[in-house]
Amino acid sequence: MIPRTTRKIPKTLTVKNKVVIVVGMAAATATRKTTTPKPTTTPKKTITAKATTNPPSPLPPTSRLEFHPRGNKLLAMVALEEAIKARDLQQALNLVASDPSLCSNQTSMGVSVLMMALYFELPQLARAIQANLTHLTFFESAAMGDLSAVQQAVAADLNQRNAFSPDGFTVLGLAIFFRQPQVAQWLIEAGADVNLPAANARKVAPIPAACARNDLDTLRLLIAAGANPDLAQEGGFTVRQAIATNNQKMEAMLRAAGATLA
Repeated sequence: MIPRTTRKIPKTLTVKNKVVIVVGMAAATATRKTTTPKPTTTPKKTITAKATTNPPSPLPPTSRLEFHPRGNKLLAMVALEEAIKARDLQQALNLVASDPSLCSNQTSMGVSVLMMALYFELPQLARAIQANLTHLTFFESAAMGDLSAVQQAVAADLNQRNAFSPDGFTVLGLAIFFRQPQVAQWLIEAGADVNLPAANARKVAPIPAACARNDLDTLRLLIAAGANPDLAQEGGFTVRQAIATNNQKMEAMLRAAGATLA
């Protein structure tokens, strides 16, 4: 029987071994920490919003839709023209009252709002429009019967006596057609051409205009100034056709002036 011997481990060795073991574990841990790959992160992309621009308007600058407190001006202008064409006086007056700036616009007919109102026989609307304007053109003045303005314009330029409006009518023709006898008389006496037709497709001359308006006094002045009573206009339209039905006085006056009234 072999006696069992006990080997004593020196404390220093144990301590030393423990130190070694501890240090080794720390080193191993440290090594693991330094060798463990760090998770990679994708850098965030900075997204810059692109500035957006409105597409160019298909309308010319003067026709672009302008918004104002009472709605769209272009649509209001269309509504005003429709009211005038329908001779809806109250609707037209309401539109003008709601937006007086409409009064200074040109219409799709190529004439001012005031002239369009006159062409559609709405003198009350024309006066309401005039009240919202700072001044009238030469032709508007003649059509509205502003004799003083007409006289001043002619005094400044005698060629104005035979001037043509934007739609081709003579100033004398406009004064006659819109029943402004004082303006018409003054223009005749000032030397306006009493046979000058309109420079448009209608080619209306002063005598047919007077006949269409049944204006005997102006007709008498035109004849006295040498107007041709047989001057035809566009399409062969004659003075006889322009005379109001059964107007015997006008017919007699024209015959006395040498009209054939064919």
